[in-house]
Amino acid sequence: MSLSEPASTVLRLADDQAEFQPDAPQHELAVVERISLDRHPVAVYLARLAPSSRRTMRAALDAIARLLIDDDRDALSLDWTQLRYRHTTAVRALLADGRYAPSTANRHLAALRGVLKECWRLGYVSAEDFQRASDLEPVRGSRVPRGRALQPGEVRALFAACDDFESENKPAMAARDAAILALLYGSGLRRAEAVDLELADYDLDAGTLKVRGKGNKERLAHLGGPSQAALDAWLVVRGAWPGPLFVAINKGGRLGRVGMSGQAMLYTARAEPCRRL
Repeated sequence: MSLSEPASTVLRLADDQAEFQPDAPQHELAVVERISLDRHPVAVYLARLAPSSRRTMRAALDAIARLLIDDDRDALSLDWTQLRYRHTTAVRALLADGRYAPSTANRHLAALRGVLKECWRLGYVSAEDFQRASDLEPVRGSRVPRGRALQPGEVRALFAACDDFESENKPAMAARDAAILALLYGSGLRRAEAVDLELADYDLDAGTLKVRGKGNKERLAHLGGPSQAALDAWLVVRGAWPGPLFVAINKGGRLGRVGMSGQAMLYTARAEPCRRL
């Protein structure tokens, strides 16, 4: 099996960061010898995920590895093929003891089951051992959702923060950020969905955006008057060349040709406007 180039690059960088200490006492679940990435259950599992999910699930697997061996190890240092029911039930008990929110604990369990399944697919464990180790009850409970609804005055203040860029002679940044806020607030798009938008996804006549969500599912987002007006104003500045709908802009206000990162979108939607309020 060969991993796709982007996934392979990400995983190889992660593999290079995994420090092995041959002189230290070895835990019974620690990897003794390096395993090639195309045979490592963690690498194979992560390669099957969407790029946006790999970092989150890798962090979950690293946390599980630290629970099972020690704080100096990561997911690539744990011999997942040796995990049995007694180990996985212990992991679930630790995840359910209150240190994690139920949703976070269940995400960790989903990552654990995913790697165990790859161990079975790769022929490292029997079907019976896989079924026993992965037969775990979800962690029950809930938490109050984070965040809150914005008040009308706060929404106006956010858009006023975009106008500040106009006064700083950065019209491109002002138009782009106003369009982003209008879509996120007016159309209910998730940040990751907005980052993935292409110019070709926008239907000017119908006033719709083709949005790709979780599970590679597509849907149409219908724009309201203010949202479409803000987007049209941004496209006048951006131009009609094919590519990402929202592009990076440097500090001098010059437009790039690459799309924004998820972190840059977060900064636009939260950090910079809030800093200016």
